[in-house]
Amino acid sequence: MKAHSRIFSRLLFTVVIVSSCLEASQAWGQASSSRAATVFDAMPTAKRIEEAALSPDGSSVAYLVAGELTIAPASGGAGRAIAVDGKLSLRSVCWSPDSKQVAFLADIEGDAPAAQVWTAIAATGVPTKRAELKGNVDTPRFSPDGSTIALLFIEGMPRVAGPLQPMTPLSGEIGNKIYEQRLSTLDLSTNTLTQITPADMYVYEYDWLPDGQGWVATAAHGSGDANWYVARLFRIDSKSKDMREIYDPKLQIAEPRVSPDGKQVAFIEGLMSDEGSTGGDIFVVPVDGGAARNLTPNIKSSPSALFWLSGQEITFRQNVDGLSGFARVLSTGGPAQTARS
Repeated sequence: MKAHSRIFSRLLFTVVIVSSCLEASQAWGQASSSRAATVFDAMPTAKRIEEAALSPDGSSVAYLVAGELTIAPASGGAGRAIAVDGKLSLRSVCWSPDSKQVAFLADIEGDAPAAQVWTAIAATGVPTKRAELKGNVDTPRFSPDGSTIALLFIEGMPRVAGPLQPMTPLSGEIGNKIYEQRLSTLDLSTNTLTQITPADMYVYEYDWLPDGQGWVATAAHGSGDANWYVARLFRIDSKSKDMREIYDPKLQIAEPRVSPDGKQVAFIEGLMSDEGSTGGDIFVVPVDGGAARNLTPNIKSSPSALFWLSGQEITFRQNVDGLSGFARVLSTGGPAQTARS
């Protein structure tokens, strides 16, 4: 009995010691957690800006943080939040040419993609719902006169577009249904949507012509996920909806941008792994078609985005040995000049 008593006493002592250690550990952990929370709360906070768009006149900037839109003075100061019904997540903000309003998309939650198209007056922040579209919607852009919004639309798309997105489960006749991304317009006087490009053509990127009478676009026939690598450059007429090829690239093509005088189209052509992984050389081609010219044949960097500053000057973003920077080149020729790296 004495042996059993000694064993029981030892077990009881062990339990008491372990319990005491656990209580001390929990108390220390709570104190440490409380101190860590206090220190963390006292630290400066930062928010990730998902998108930012500077107004054409340079006076304001529209930016998105966690799907919420704010318009603020570019010189600094308090911003004005813009919210829509249902507190939907916002994206793809763009400015009108006169800097008086913005357009943006509001994603509708659900199993299949759907989005609303909104505009808002910059001075007041008052939003106006323009359309609700079932399918994948992307890249809204105002026409030069501000009366129309162009956008890319895949009507009835059952999933988010993109080759890296999960595929839709196959059903019925395999390969029977192909969803094409079409260039479409939204008339802001009537909120009427019109699909412009053919039903068998997938449009990847586009840009307005300065006179508002059409667009240039990169596009290909067939499935959008499979044919980006063979996309060509087209000019599209807004009235006839005629789509005419103006350039057949040897490699992949991205970033089509029309010059302010409407005479040339600049773009990036190169060997690219996937859509969105842009890199190569900057080319220009006449807007009506013709021979393309390489403006950066010996550049020791990889241009990844571009925009026109004037009828002759192109500013572009470049990757240099793993770093990012900016440079410019003239459409008339000459070496590129690095602005910042």
